[in-house]
Amino acid sequence: MQPGEQTIGAGVATKKITENGKTYTLIAIVPRSAGYEKEWAGNFTIGDGSNSDGLAEGFYNAMTEVVRFSADYIQRHGISGDTKIWTVGYSRGAATANLTAGWYADHAASDPRLTNISLQREDIYAYTFGTPAGVHYDTAAEKEALHTNYAFIHNIFAAYDPVSMLALDQWGFTRYGTDHTLNAGYDTSSHQDTNTSVMLSYLKQLNALLAEGTDYRTESGSTRLWISPKYLNQLSVGTHTLSAYYIGYDGPVTAEFTIENAKEEYSEIVNTSAPGLDNWIILFGLSTLMAAGCLMVLKKYRTKLN
Repeated sequence: MQPGEQTIGAGVATKKITENGKTYTLIAIVPRSAGYEKEWAGNFTIGDGSNSDGLAEGFYNAMTEVVRFSADYIQRHGISGDTKIWTVGYSRGAATANLTAGWYADHAASDPRLTNISLQREDIYAYTFGTPAGVHYDTAAEKEALHTNYAFIHNIFAAYDPVSMLALDQWGFTRYGTDHTLNAGYDTSSHQDTNTSVMLSYLKQLNALLAEGTDYRTESGSTRLWISPKYLNQLSVGTHTLSAYYIGYDGPVTAEFTIENAKEEYSEIVNTSAPGLDNWIILFGLSTLMAAGCLMVLKKYRTKLN
């Protein structure tokens, strides 16, 4: 099945183990924790709780599917007697594992699919990494209870990991169990300037995106790209990079061009004419010149193009 916004994958396996002379069936439940594709969108489906037992709806939907699959597995394979649950996950899979462990703790004894197994809360082991928050609370006391009453669940994440901040604590969301925060006292200020600089550079690229039909036009065949003089006149003097992205290819095709100040004895720039493209400049033939990494120089001009 192709992953969608509300799908989830999981693996389930069993093994007989012995603890203190007593035999258990250990059931490992591992939600998909990579290769989400469209499933990533489910992280942002919060809902109002009316359809999700008060939990973040996207994570609740994932947990419900993992519970269905694992409970059916237990029933189908005739698993019975003393049982232990071991679940683990990362990121979206971590939130799913967190809620799955909470579900088994609260509902395994009453679920008709699981009547043949004996499962105690202390026999549930859950270890999650980079864990989003999917459990809603209304008061500080409720939040504390969600931690202490599910202490067998362990959530490990970095203090500055934005994934672990979703859904927001300000909206009343937390995790089941015990949080173990890595680098809680880590000083990120030494990296702040660098990270901010990188972020701003990407924002600058986004802000400089050309609008099709206004700033540029294309022509099929050799994929010629026409840049409007109005847009070029907005650029500062200096070297600029033009990047074009082709669907189905990794990375952009790029080329540099330079804007220079016009001298008093400038000459008019003559447009390479094309039907319907009056007063536009053909800047690059993307499939040829850009692939060769061409460099061209444009003069700041003050006359209307011919």
